Amino acid sequence: MDIPIVNLEDGIVSSLGPTKRTIILILKKERQLSLKDLSNAIEMSKMGVLKHVNKLVELGIVQRVYLKEGVGRPRLHLMLTEKASELFPTSYSEIAISILEYIMKNYGREDVVKALQNRADTTYQRYFNVIGKHISLEKKVQLITELRDKDGYMAEFSVSGSIFEILKYNCPLLDVASEYKEACEIERRMFEDLIGASVATSHQIVGGDQACKFTITLGK
Repeated sequence: MDIPIVNLEDGIVSSLGPTKRTIILILKKERQLSLKDLSNAIEMSKMGVLKHVNKLVELGIVQRVYLKEGVGRPRLHLMLTEKASELFPTSYSEIAISILEYIMKNYGREDVVKALQNRADTTYQRYFNVIGKHISLEKKVQLITELRDKDGYMAEFSVSGSIFEILKYNCPLLDVASEYKEACEIERRMFEDLIGASVATSHQIVGGDQACKFTITLGK
């Protein structure tokens, strides 16, 4: 999964090689890791990882935190800074919020929901043109995950028996969803309509979780 780094000035973007991008992606997904765990995750020595981390700290993208874990001195952990959120797609959130606020002020929340639903309907049609009807449940989930990932949601899916899960580690519409929670429910229903199965949401980035989690089961 490539990191869709799009918004920082060219000088910073050009300095982020593959290893630094991998570190950012892992920290985005895991929230925070010890230097040892991060080294294990990318299969590089701690000293090697630390050189990349120090550069990311200089750029204001990664921060060091020290956490107490049992007996002994606090251990170094690493996590992304607030500035790092600028590295990921946000679907023009400031413009979207302004438009929705205008609709809210002049027409009411019902019309805000209609605007969000209209956006979802457009996305549904675009996805449906790729997915179609006559494929397996697993293939539908796989294709939706790939489409969501291309749209900047850092999505992945897993299968356990008859249970499928989609995880999204980035939310380009986070600012919108924070203000209008209906956006999350609209997305869940869109998934149900595309997949033709029951979709439940148990975790949400907007609620402070590490990722948005959708569980798909047969028998909608």
